[in-house]
Amino acid sequence: SSWPAPNYVDPKTNTTLIVGMLIPCGLLVLLFVAGRLFAKANTKGSISLDDWLMTASATMIIGVDVLGCVHTLYGAGYHIWDIPTGWAQPWGKVSLLILFVPSVSLTKISLCVSYLRLFPSRLNKWFCYVTITFLILWSFAVVFLFCFACSPIAGFWDPSIPNAKCLNIEVAFIVSAAINSLTDFTVFLWPTPMLWNVQLPLQTRLSLVFVFGIGCIVCTAGILRAWYITIYFDSDDPFWKSAVLWAILGVEGNFGIICGCLPPLKPALKRLFPGAAFGRS
Repeated sequence: SSWPAPNYVDPKTNTTLIVGMLIPCGLLVLLFVAGRLFAKANTKGSISLDDWLMTASATMIIGVDVLGCVHTLYGAGYHIWDIPTGWAQPWGKVSLLILFVPSVSLTKISLCVSYLRLFPSRLNKWFCYVTITFLILWSFAVVFLFCFACSPIAGFWDPSIPNAKCLNIEVAFIVSAAINSLTDFTVFLWPTPMLWNVQLPLQTRLSLVFVFGIGCIVCTAGILRAWYITIYFDSDDPFWKSAVLWAILGVEGNFGIICGCLPPLKPALKRLFPGAAFGRS
């Protein structure tokens, strides 16, 4: 069937889903990372490597949030027939490859660095060093793969280039999302068994398990992204479908950082809300 007549004046859009998800998530990340740095500087007297890694991750994910909002000015959330010629820009691919993949990897690397300090067991050290190495290599591999996925190289960023030969981009995106989701589960849930073996009050252990359990939101978002990529690539209206994909990316990238910032924030929260029960360490 043919597309409806284009509406360039007042088209129906789904941009509010993108902006409504990315802006609040970005602001929350700013708040939580700033709170983390403030809490560490005031309670520990110094900011450690895991804090800097989380800050770098936050900087990148905020870049993703900004580019996602910018992308709504160039067709994201629009029906494809309502997009004027020349609007489509590669902001989505830039944010996903250059910023999103390194950001989510840095979040998990930061958590692993924290685990190295909190849990001195040999098994934990082995897990953290192997995971950190894998995440670094995986991030470089994904960025390299997609940057050189087409011949000529510009064919990946500019679909108007004729006769460009590319790898199966859909399969590559799905595999990348699946591996990312798997590492989400392993990193966010890894400390849960160890928390029951450390000498801490039950209330403290329960609160920490709850914090890392929030990471399940990130894991679920990763699974949803892998599934929705198939819908996106099979759609005849990908720009409209991209709104949901951006929303999932927002949850996955931003909530990972928020979850990682919760444990270091506990001292600051106890100062702000002395009557609340945050557990005693």
